[in-house]
Amino acid sequence: MGIHLRVKNEPGVLEKIVKIISGRNLNIVSVVTSIPSPSAKEADIFIGIDFTDKKELCEIVIEEMKKLNVVFEVKHIRPTLAGILFDEYLFPIRLGGKPAILLGHANMIGFLIGLKKKFGEAIAATTLYHAGYSVGQTAYKMYIAKSKFSHNPELVTTEILKPIVAAYGWCRIRLQRTLPNGLLIEAHDLWECVVQKEYYTGRGIKTATSHYVRGMLAGVFDNVYRAKTRVREIKCINLGDEYCLFEVVKL
Repeated sequence: MGIHLRVKNEPGVLEKIVKIISGRNLNIVSVVTSIPSPSAKEADIFIGIDFTDKKELCEIVIEEMKKLNVVFEVKHIRPTLAGILFDEYLFPIRLGGKPAILLGHANMIGFLIGLKKKFGEAIAATTLYHAGYSVGQTAYKMYIAKSKFSHNPELVTTEILKPIVAAYGWCRIRLQRTLPNGLLIEAHDLWECVVQKEYYTGRGIKTATSHYVRGMLAGVFDNVYRAKTRVREIKCINLGDEYCLFEVVKL
């Protein structure tokens, strides 16, 4: 079962709510909080609670939460008939104040593998690269252009790209080292390559498989360097490497 709460945005609110749940010896399985900004007067909290063999406690817990002077509203969230528990009151998802979506494994497979099966490797690779390039151009304008180090490739990588791609679930990146005219960027658990691993390795094919993210990096760094760049995936998990490695070179 789940409980959605609209509460005051002030210190100690979550602690008061958790005390009610733990006081009934119930297990919390998930917590999601949503606050529009640090200065917002209200916040939303979704708590998933295991009421197995204790369903009679659900209404009791809800009534106790309603009595808290920091709680404005409490809603009981029931799972669907298929057993899926979700909180539609937290829609839409936002990252950095902008609307966002989540692509599950089926979406990623359909997007990448479906494109290649329909149009072939070459056309799919080109399409993915240019789609990624457009994303990189847009990401630069939205997240990087106004920063004080918008044309510093090292700081853009470590201070902006690193948290953004992690927040979006794309990969974990690390600046391996700088080059005379570029960078080497490690990408660990890169979604684009992880999703395609079974498709290629299952057929005994070894090939670098990132075109979308490679294009995204080109779109970003063309702006950072204020010049055209060449981005190559010189290591890839689908080549048998431990991680993917991108070489970004200013032309």
